[in-house]
Amino acid sequence: MRRLWPPAIEARSTRRAKPQPTMEGLIMATLDETKRDKLKDSTFGLPEERKYPMPDKSHARNAKARASQELDAGNLTKGEKAKIDRKADKVLGKD
Repeated sequence: MRRLWPPAIEARSTRRAKPQPTMEGLIMATLDETKRDKLKDSTFGLPEERKYPMPDKSHARNAKARASQELDAGNLTKGEKAKIDRKADKVLGKD
């Protein structure tokens, strides 16, 4: 039997996201497909692509970290990273 990866979208959409423990024992924020689809475009770091969602501070910190990784990998421009960082800083209250 051949396995498909990632699992079919139908299978993913029926699962509920569960909070994941981190190394520090804190709970990471999760954002399942249904909740992500309901977010306004303005909630994303790159709203035109609906990438880097930032509904809360945890996701904003994560978006900044992922943007740095993608910039280093050559998958993101400096302007896109700056846009993500500005949005994340607003969410984090660092404006």
